[in-house]
Amino acid sequence: MNENCAKVLIVDDTPPNVDLLRNILSSLNYKISFSYDGHRALKIAPHFQPDLILLDVNMPGIDGFETCRQLKTNPLTQHIPIIFVTAHTESSALSKAFECGAIDYITKPIKESEVIARVKTQIELQRARNKLQGLYNQIETIARYNKLLLNSVADGIFSLNTKGNINFVNPAAETLLGWGQHELIEQSLKVLLSSKDSTRFVWEEHTIYTSCAQAKTPHCATAIFAKRDDSTFTVDYSASPLSDAEGMFTGAVVIFRDVTKQRALAGKIEHQATHDALTGLINRREFENQLQLLLTSVKEDKKEHVMMYMDLDQFKVVNDTCGHGAGDELLRQLSHRISETIRSHDTLARLGGDEFGVLLSNCAIKSGVRAAENILSCIQSFRLSWDSKNFTVGASIGIVSINEQCESIGDIMSQADNACYAAKEGGRNRIHIYDDDDVALQERKGDMQWVSRINNAIENNAFVIQRQCIVPVIATERFNFDHFEVLIRMTQGNDRLIPPGAFLPAAERYNLITNLDRWVVKSLFIWIDQNRHELADDILCSVNLSGRTVGEESFIEFLFEAFDTYKIKPSNICFEITETAAITNLALASNFISKLRDHGCYFALDDFGSGLSSYTYLKELPIDFIKIDGAFIKGIVHSDVDYAIVKSISDIGHILGKQTIAKFVENDEILEKLRIIGVDFAQGYGIDRPHNM
Repeated sequence: MNENCAKVLIVDDTPPNVDLLRNILSSLNYKISFSYDGHRALKIAPHFQPDLILLDVNMPGIDGFETCRQLKTNPLTQHIPIIFVTAHTESSALSKAFECGAIDYITKPIKESEVIARVKTQIELQRARNKLQGLYNQIETIARYNKLLLNSVADGIFSLNTKGNINFVNPAAETLLGWGQHELIEQSLKVLLSSKDSTRFVWEEHTIYTSCAQAKTPHCATAIFAKRDDSTFTVDYSASPLSDAEGMFTGAVVIFRDVTKQRALAGKIEHQATHDALTGLINRREFENQLQLLLTSVKEDKKEHVMMYMDLDQFKVVNDTCGHGAGDELLRQLSHRISETIRSHDTLARLGGDEFGVLLSNCAIKSGVRAAENILSCIQSFRLSWDSKNFTVGASIGIVSINEQCESIGDIMSQADNACYAAKEGGRNRIHIYDDDDVALQERKGDMQWVSRINNAIENNAFVIQRQCIVPVIATERFNFDHFEVLIRMTQGNDRLIPPGAFLPAAERYNLITNLDRWVVKSLFIWIDQNRHELADDILCSVNLSGRTVGEESFIEFLFEAFDTYKIKPSNICFEITETAAITNLALASNFISKLRDHGCYFALDDFGSGLSSYTYLKELPIDFIKIDGAFIKGIVHSDVDYAIVKSISDIGHILGKQTIAKFVENDEILEKLRIIGVDFAQGYGIDRPHNM
């Protein structure tokens, strides 16, 4: 309580007395309320909640003594200190005042110095009482909380005395621990700890004691508790101190919850965020994290490490011949075989598609080459049997040394990737060691000119966005809104536009794609802001996002800020993510989609059908639209297989509550087939060609 904000209630039937007291107390910056009779004072006090009451004795109606008695019997006012203001100084009157509950008195005629001294003293005392009351309130809160938890089967509660011995156990704790209450009372906390913790248990050194007894603050932590049968389980617990009236530590109350399953689930989610769902290997993000750790350590210990970048050869043949199910199974089996050829402390990762990375720690380049030869031999001897067919694959492996001359993980990844490319260009199914003076690698740098062109185009605003309409296959009121996809093009001289297929692969390969995604989103939002007076309220703009962008937490922050800056309604935006990107980073994609859908955005799964093994993932992704892969759409007029695939995707999408969009609709024959199937929307050159926004 701040003294300058103290509140005082004056109760006196004589207005001049009230005015005099108000004038005296006004110099202390107190907040003053007053009443001319006891009845009104009894109504004011519970609401005003003064820190002190100055109460006259002789008043009509009910006198000061009776008013004091009633204030002290009301739970809302019984804590408020009362000073009587009286001309009666005889001992009997004063005794009666104190018996009623008064804590002091001021004699009449009123003297300013006496009023100030006694009021300030009582305000200070009330401040101390409030602090003390706060401690009592904490204890009462804990007691109420304990009582509530006694009826809970999920949380266990026990209390400890100053020696760390148990003096209370609730029924839930009995169930969780497997002990009866009578068996635990007077037992040491040690009996609940795992054998590892109990062997070195000293109560005065335990965190519950040091936090509650010494720091006197609540303590939250995770621990391993032991049951009566010596089995253990993980708990999250909160320990709060108990104190007596003088604030002395009397023990602690501990509330705990069995979080074994939650921890296992959290571990599973963490595993999904750092591992590839198909192969179980670590993913690209975690691989880069471990590469960064190696690069940091090499600056200190001067040790040498090796990185391999592997790209499978002839993998596409398996997919094209037997479908993605066969390709997925090949990746699973081959990943297991490769992991068995490297040392247990080495790292194998799936970087994406049919690309793998290997980190060999404490390994010279010569040893790394031998390890790569073993891996290549393993891959060459592998056979996949599928649908009565046998498949073999090869691998192009790029090797780079990780030493103190390396500048960044980006450089290392690029060098390994270039070496892998050189191996592939050199005839495939071979190993290539990175060398700065390598002619083949110098030629590869020509391909990297796109990196410079992309950066320059972003800096000089040399990109443009176009739109292509997405229309209902069957016009209905339900689909009566403007819907189009936003497309990016690069400009160059003579008003020529470069299609995205020319530069997006380089942007993906060299980690520029997120910058492009940011540029497209910002350009679209500016366009909507500048043209909102001409646009329908229910316009829906579809924007493509790369898999790498979906994995960036900072991109969500960028989007939220852009929505606010340009005052864009999230319901006007539909983000498109390719099926491959979503499945490759399932946990990240689900998290990304959920956050933005909660914000009001829509989502479409693009190129669906390009990975038929992913039907099972469709239920897990909270999307609104399914864009069917154009390769199937183009063939539905003449291919019964393509027709059946499109129909199955459409039917499954509708069962799951998703709307379907057909891409590459190039003529009326395709559109008519889509009407028969029941696809919701169509997009393609047969409907609308991309045009500038």
